[in-house]
Amino acid sequence: MDDAGCVQLYFLNRSWLKLPHRAGRRWQKLRGWVNFTWYNVGAKDMQDAQKLPLVPTQLAALLQPQLIRLDLQAREKLPALRELLTALQHIPALPRPEAFFREVLARERITNTGLGNGLAMPHARTDLCADIVIAVGRSAAGIDYDAPDGKPVHLLFMIGTPQRELTRYHQLVVGLARMLNHAVNRERLLAATDAADFIRAMGTLRC
Repeated sequence: MDDAGCVQLYFLNRSWLKLPHRAGRRWQKLRGWVNFTWYNVGAKDMQDAQKLPLVPTQLAALLQPQLIRLDLQAREKLPALRELLTALQHIPALPRPEAFFREVLARERITNTGLGNGLAMPHARTDLCADIVIAVGRSAAGIDYDAPDGKPVHLLFMIGTPQRELTRYHQLVVGLARMLNHAVNRERLLAATDAADFIRAMGTLRC
């Protein structure tokens, strides 16, 4: 297929991925081409993730009530990330949370993980994680995250995955971004009354 029939995505590893326009429109709905650079993947990894993103029940199964903070107080990015890190203390799958946090911040220095629409997904794929860990933060007032749409972040997902879990990592972030592209899904999570209700809501989101 020639370039006229494709759209292109540019990744941090300096590779180009060409997609047919129909597939390209699906990615554009997530957050727009320019701001999707933070995936740092090859073409095959992204194509696999797009075919098999995690569904709501799978995402809900990865959440733990003790890792959910529904009343973040910080209003700026770094303090909010630091506040959310407190949820990851004493987690067997993450024995060195401070070292993990440094990797998350290093990722943020490469590119901002604010997606727009009040959502951010700071993350790191690292050997510091024995398994996938997800800390969730929610802010009623909003966090100044320098998101691409200029809006404050209200839902913050801090994600850690083992270095070896490349495909599962991409399925996770693609599935989560796809679902939270829908305003009705974000509204359900913003309306959750406690951590258990948040997990239940996650499991019933529309794909």
